[in-house]
Amino acid sequence: MRALPRTEALPRVRGRPWSLSREGARALVLGGMGLLVGGLVFFYLWQGSAVSLLRAQRAELVLRLEELRRERELLEVRVLEAFSPQAVQQRVEELGLQLAAFPPDRVDYLILEDDEGPSP
Repeated sequence: MRALPRTEALPRVRGRPWSLSREGARALVLGGMGLLVGGLVFFYLWQGSAVSLLRAQRAELVLRLEELRRERELLEVRVLEAFSPQAVQQRVEELGLQLAAFPPDRVDYLILEDDEGPSP
């Protein structure tokens, strides 16, 4: 069996404090700056693409909103045409009802803004 060496007999190596040469420090700083600039460029491009995507979605929604406005206006016109005095008179005549007691100048229409009716 071999004996272990005593630690007092081993020479102690004294290390120098950690240091960099001037060129090494410069390379480290330039590398760090390059990483920072690369990160900023990546962030700029990523954010630009996100903004472009949001603008495209907004434009699509604006077009859809305009289409829905046109459809609503068309439906409003159809409702007004369906309930116009002429259309009502025509339907009454088709049903064979007599409106001699109610001439058109005595007929008036009440247009309600909502389903609840006029407020008291």
